[in-house]
Parts: sequence; C-alpha cells; structure tokens
Amino acid sequence: MKAIKITVKGLLINTLDVYLDEINELMTVFSSAKRFAFKRLVENKIKKGELEKLISHKYGINIRQSKDAVESARQMIASQKALVKDYYENYSKKVKGIERQLEKAKSKKKIYGLTKKLDKRKEKLKFYKEHLDNNTIPKIIFGGRKNFVRRCKGLISNEEWKDLRDNNYYSRGDKTKKGNPNLRIVIKNNMTFLEISTLRKTNSNRAVKIQVPLYLPQKLSKKTGKVNGRNYRHMVLDYLLTGEAYQVELIKKNNKIYCHITIDESKISDYKEEFNIYNGVIGIDTNPDGLALTKLDKDGNYKWSVYLKESELLYARTNRRENICG
Repeated sequence: MKAIKITVKGLLINTLDVYLDEINELMTVFSSAKRFAFKRLVENKIKKGELEKLISHKYGINIRQSKDAVESARQMIASQKALVKDYYENYSKKVKGIERQLEKAKSKKKIYGLTKKLDKRKEKLKFYKEHLDNNTIPKIIFGGRKNFVRRCKGLISNEEWKDLRDNNYYSRGDKTKKGNPNLRIVIKNNMTFLEISTLRKTNSNRAVKIQVPLYLPQKLSKKTGKVNGRNYRHMVLDYLLTGEAYQVELIKKNNKIYCHITIDESKISDYKEEFNIYNGVIGIDTNPDGLALTKLDKDGNYKWSVYLKESELLYARTNRRENICG
C-alpha cells in the first residue's frame, strides 16, 4: 500500500516563559541555519554532506538538526523551481490568449489596452523563461516581501521583523529512533506532551529536553457527545503505537506556537485506501450562491481556481438546489 501523508495541526498550550525562551532560541538558530543552507545550495559550490557538517559546527546544533535545516532549504528550492515552471506555462497561455483577442479587436482603444497588457505578460514570460533555462529561482525574502517593505518603511519594528523570519522549526522523523528524536510526542497520565530537544547541554553533552503540553484537535458534538468529522487526536495516538517515523514542524504565529504533525495514514491498522492524488486534487468550498474550486498538482502546487456562480441557489427549493449543485 502506498504512503498517504496527512498533517494534523496541534497547538502548544500552558507553556512556561522559560520554555518559550528556549523554543524561540531554537527557532532563531534553526531559521538562521536554514537561510545559510539555502544560500549555499543556490550557489551549488559545496557538497550536501560537507554543508551539513559546516552548519552543525557553525550553529552548534546536532547533525540531525543540521540535516533537517538543509532538507528544509532543499524542499523550498524544489518548490520554487516547480512554481517557476507553472508560472511560465500560465503566462504562455495568457500571452496566446491576448494575441487571439488582438486579432479580433477593431477599436483603437481596445487595441491599445490589449497591447499594453501583452507587453506586461511577455515581460513576465521572459522573466520566468530565463529562470527556467538557467535552472534558477527568483530572489527569496525570508519573512515575506510585503513584510520586508513594511520594515523598510518603519511600519514594523526590527523585533517584529525578526519574529517573522525566525518563526519555524522543522524535524523529520526516524523509525530507528521510534518516531522523532528531536520533537517527540509522549503520553503521560492520559495527557499529550511534545518533548523538545533544546540547545542547552547536560554535563554529558546531551541535549536538555523539555516537555510542553500539546493540544490535538478533537471537536465533540454538543448534542451527541461524539467527535465531529475525523478524530485526529485518536489518529495520531494510534499512529504512535506503530513506532513509525513522523515529521513535526513548529510554527510561531500571532503569539501562538502551532505544531504540525505529519504521519503516514496507511500505517494505521484501520485505514482503508479510498483515493490517490497522482493526478492532483480539487478542493471544493461551498457558498450560498455557488461553488469555489481549486486544483493542486500531486506535489501540492497551485494549478488553477474557478468560481461557479449560480444565484438561483439563494432561493431555490431543496430538490431544485440539489439538482443545480449536481
């Protein structure tokens, strides 16, 4: 059975201030290591193994954390290269579409407007083609380009800017270590904790570990007392019993620390395979007057979106409404 990855979004709760300081320090060091790895991988002047050892020595982190920083940077570059290809294909279609409109246009005003639009589209097409031909990616600003502009204008403080850049810590799993050695989920007295390997060392040069309460989503119905939708908490706890590897990512946002846990759903005994995403996936959002559709490819990259509007849904009878939706 092929692997089916699913990510469960949890939240660290009741975190002591001293633990928050340690988690923030861990995120700052890891984010710096990731940015360093990103630049070295883009330059392509050092081998991956040598880069991992260099980062481990430079930032004082263990080799597993160093490997995770390099892998996180590699995934970012691979994602950007996939986006460059998608953008090039999209702008190629846009250029051809405007050229067809120009052939049919008659008024000078419309021809002028389409010509200006065509020039802009061709400029973008040329931009992405150069990156595609040279196997490069556009410049990346960690923390976001909009936030960088806000910082330049003095709209956010230097501390806020650093929080936006240093808001992430990522750890891959390891089956030989029974799950995840640096960010491990543990159960104590029927409570769930995330055990974090900090940057502090013991006398024997081992990482000091802290345990922070972890909330996993489990929404109970007020009427029935049963779980609404999928029981993600139960799913994660069942997965821990398998001893398989799981990936954990900590993301700091709005003064909260979210915990994204990625597991292989096919490893759970009661899992039944019902679908695959070899050809991508389409998400559907229902609205009072229509349906919003978004397509992602098999790697999770955006392909297209469309809104199917039907105002009759607002006042149609039940049977009629179901027919329209169909």
